Amino acid sequence: MAALIIAHRGGAPHLGENTARAFEHGLNSGADMLEMDVQRSADGHLVVNHDDTVTLRNGLVRPVSALPLGELMREVEGLLGFEEYLEQFGRRKQTNVDIKGRGFERELVQALRRHNLVDQVLISGRDGGALRTVKFLAPEAKIGLSRGQIVPWLGKEPHSTIAARTLRPTLPVQLLAHATRAMADSFMLNHRLVAPWLVRFLHSRGYRVFCWTVNDAETFRRLEATGVDGIATDHPERMVERYSEAGC
Repeated sequence: MAALIIAHRGGAPHLGENTARAFEHGLNSGADMLEMDVQRSADGHLVVNHDDTVTLRNGLVRPVSALPLGELMREVEGLLGFEEYLEQFGRRKQTNVDIKGRGFERELVQALRRHNLVDQVLISGRDGGALRTVKFLAPEAKIGLSRGQIVPWLGKEPHSTIAARTLRPTLPVQLLAHATRAMADSFMLNHRLVAPWLVRFLHSRGYRVFCWTVNDAETFRRLEATGVDGIATDHPERMVERYSEAGC
């Protein structure tokens, strides 16, 4: 089975990540799934934004969690509320909802329930405790544990590749332990960590394996050959075109 093509933050950086324009582009690109990020504002509203901070028009940098919704909407061009996203895009395409932070799991599940989408999305994140809370609140939810963030932090090649190779030998034990705590059924892995043996190992234990974020055809082909279930990309239209040219 071909890997799902996932439109990372909508899959259109030139149109603004996590914006309505980006998500519309992702829909029209032929991607199989949209990926987006959720945080909570100072006054308790869920918003679609990746970074923990935003740069205001006056140049100041402030945490998303320190600003009320009204100010965020004024300062961040194209910012969507989570409910707004669900209304516009929730039923038009599968969605990977990536949780940034913790403490708003109940509000997130409640919003998904209002739109009857709890069992239709893949809820992922780095915080195993937050994912576990979501699973307790919504046993039918699909949960994906994100791992491998440390690899790109180590910089350019060859350092990131060395880090990936160093991490791989202990990955199976680490991943299974963390997945048990998070009550996850999927993994969202940095693509440098992915190898055929690891995908086979995780599949044999009933987990789905997704990877992020791949923007060149050669790496996409390599990852697809490992048997991963989905690949996130900033340019889904290019990967869809590659499938078409290959007759997939």
